[in-house]
Parts: sequence; structure tokens; C-alpha cells
Amino acid sequence: VPVLNGTQVTLHLQSFHVPATITKLISVEQGEGKPAKLKPRFVRRNQTATVEITTSATICVERFDDYRPLSRVLLRQNGVTVAAGRVTGL
Repeated sequence: VPVLNGTQVTLHLQSFHVPATITKLISVEQGEGKPAKLKPRFVRRNQTATVEITTSATICVERFDDYRPLSRVLLRQNGVTVAAGRVTGL
């Protein structure tokens, strides 16, 4: 399932989960040695992307560089894991 702008997901962080929306696809990595594609229309399976996510409630997260355990997240949709990632900016 490709990931698009406006996709409704459930963000899982440790034992906490909250509804979220992917609000912006910033870039997709093209592979080793190739530049990133800016403003992609969608993200396919097995691609690495930078996205902006908005949650419906305030949550406590840390940047990956500051505290790794509190920066790992899962995005699920209808019980299926759509993406796994880490927080790089707040």
C-alpha cells in the first residue's frame, strides 16, 4: 500500500497509540549515491522517506539523536504496519 499525503494512520510509540495523519511527504531516498527526490507524490514499499506527521493529541517524543528509545515509532493502518521510523525533528 503506497503512503500518500493525508493518509490516516495510528502512530504507535512504546505502549502509547494515537490517531495521526501524514501531512507532508518531504523527500524519498533514491538509493546509494543518488540524490533524494523532493516532494514525492507517494512512497512505495521498501523506500526510505522523510515525512511530516500531525497527531490528534499531544504526545511526548524525543529526537533520535537525543534519546533513541523514545524516538522509534510505528505507523499502522487497519492493523497492518505501514511504516516504521524514527523522530528526526520536532
